[in-house]
Amino acid sequence: FGGYDGTDFLQDLWKFTSGTWTRPTSLVTPGRRAGHVAAWDEVAAQLWIHGGYDGVDLYQDTWRFDSQAAGVHAWSRISSVSGVTGEPSARAKHVGAWDPAGAFWIHGGYNGSGVCNDLWKLQLGTSLWHRVASLGPGRAYHAAAFDGTSSWWIHGGMDESFRAQGDLWRFDTASHTWFQLPQSPAFPAERYNHVASWDGGLWIHGGQQ
Repeated sequence: FGGYDGTDFLQDLWKFTSGTWTRPTSLVTPGRRAGHVAAWDEVAAQLWIHGGYDGVDLYQDTWRFDSQAAGVHAWSRISSVSGVTGEPSARAKHVGAWDPAGAFWIHGGYNGSGVCNDLWKLQLGTSLWHRVASLGPGRAYHAAAFDGTSSWWIHGGMDESFRAQGDLWRFDTASHTWFQLPQSPAFPAERYNHVASWDGGLWIHGGQQ
């Protein structure tokens, strides 16, 4: 969903399956944006997105696309509730993940004045945002992948001084604890704006230095 084509910010949604691209339609859609995050809820077959940037403003909104619905009801904006710790500020270039336990997580990003180090959890059912007290690395333009159990892996990105990093972190969603992993003898160079995925191990690709 969305992105930037070099001229315009986009708001189209596409799906690739069985060798073919299809474009689902909906009368209600999120605004044009790039730099947002997305996560897939495999059980409910729903796509979640948060934040982003439209060339003028940073977004703070959360949307859900229900692939089992049709037409006007496919996209819905989540009326999230500010918890006792508030809710995430508008931001872009953060990371997001879906927890099979029923929660949408976001971390870091750029909020217009600096790089964030906060970690937030949106609990399904209550639509309540909760800021996790455990402080992690301040990062934007980083890459992350959820391993499907209780670990969220985060690599690289830009720190609060806008320097590219090459470190690897793991966040345990059960204990709410961050762990920084030691560097192995061979490891990827510092980078940002890359991508990551999980397949029994962490894969990363590309980026800028």
